[in-house]
Amino acid sequence: MSDDPAVGFLRADVARFCVGLDDLFDGCQTGLDTVTAVRDAGFTVNDLHRFRFPDTGPPSPAAPHVRGTATRRTDR
Repeated sequence: MSDDPAVGFLRADVARFCVGLDDLFDGCQTGLDTVTAVRDAGFTVNDLHRFRFPDTGPPSPAAPHVRGTATRRTDR
């Protein structure tokens, strides 16, 4: 995470923009930081690959994807 206040404001603007896109993108939570959500749920991310799907074509808020493995932390 960045300590730059401008990044926080941008993140808030993006979050407000994404609020209604879930229905447009068939339930895909375009504003969700999936990797952080996995970590916050008590997992350690072991392997991570970020990619866009589809990798060509016009930009889309639903294009960023992550794939990887995670294991449940035992310190919970």
